[in-house]
Amino acid sequence: MAGGRRFEDLRPAALTRLGGFARVEMLLEASRAQRYTSPAKMVRLAELAVCELRRLAGRSYGSEPLADLRALAWAELGNSHRVADNLPAASSCLAHAVRSARRGTGSDWVTARLADLTASLWADQGRFADAIEALERLAILYRELGDTHLAGRALISRGIFLGHDNQHRRAIVSLTTGLSLVDVEREPGLQLSAMHDLVSMLVFIGQYREARLLLWQVQHLHHRDGSPLNLVRLQWLWGRVYSGLENFARAEKELYAARAGMADAGKPYHQALVSLDLAEVYVRQGRRPEARALASEMLVTFRRLGIAREIIAVLLLTRERCMDPHVGAEALCLCFREVAVLVAELDRVPTRRRRGAKSGSYPPALFV
Repeated sequence: MAGGRRFEDLRPAALTRLGGFARVEMLLEASRAQRYTSPAKMVRLAELAVCELRRLAGRSYGSEPLADLRALAWAELGNSHRVADNLPAASSCLAHAVRSARRGTGSDWVTARLADLTASLWADQGRFADAIEALERLAILYRELGDTHLAGRALISRGIFLGHDNQHRRAIVSLTTGLSLVDVEREPGLQLSAMHDLVSMLVFIGQYREARLLLWQVQHLHHRDGSPLNLVRLQWLWGRVYSGLENFARAEKELYAARAGMADAGKPYHQALVSLDLAEVYVRQGRRPEARALASEMLVTFRRLGIAREIIAVLLLTRERCMDPHVGAEALCLCFREVAVLVAELDRVPTRRRRGAKSGSYPPALFV
């Protein structure tokens, strides 16, 4: 792995030396490492791990420990399918994982990992209530196991899903509690992600001054991370904060830069979402022709990406209202916000559903 070789490049003799549980665990680790770079390869490596398990005999390793590892491998394969937008396959694999776990040692750690991955699947299926409840129980289980970091991580995930479910105040409590438990050195990126979501929740409920203060205190995390995309997300968040504080000049500057950054990163969908915020700033400044031009650009993007027709219809109407002198600034801003709300509703039920894919059967319950 350090040399950048692929598993397919290894000779049979090398694969033989790397055998048994060690090879399965390495394949699973390699699969997880591909999450943000190649979902297809993530699936392929997890499939190799499951295939490798078929070569292992229970008499050599013990039937129950082998069942535990089989459960973890199927769960990781299910998660890789979820990341690759194949929810039916993800649900089927996690069902296999649960059945295998029931034949295992009864390890709480195996149960916890399966619960964690299943909650993520449930959230992608729009089953936020189930995901939130599972993560609440998972946090309790991790605390009983003595791992407060993972308990905090579960509460942070719970907070994110509460936000998706429009329970922003509860989300803030869950995120704050989770942040107090996590070990920053153990998972540095988790603090950045959680803080960013926490500021976003404050913006959602209109607490712009609190959001500005917190963002000022934690923006160094974005700069320390150094990821170009995270720096663009920081600009976007600053733009939303300044817009809420009615500092439209600074809001325009930040949002314009964030919009350009999303374009440079090859993210037209997110570029369009930034444009929604920028259009509202233009309306507040009385610059309606520029807001109309942004609406036209968003229409082109949404049509190309196959965004739901109802959003395009509302955006078309909003574009026409931009030049209607009988429509006041506040009413026009509400039109742009309606588009943003509709887009957010679609994001709650992932884009794979918009393409007609079905969620498939649900895996069995983990906590009984």
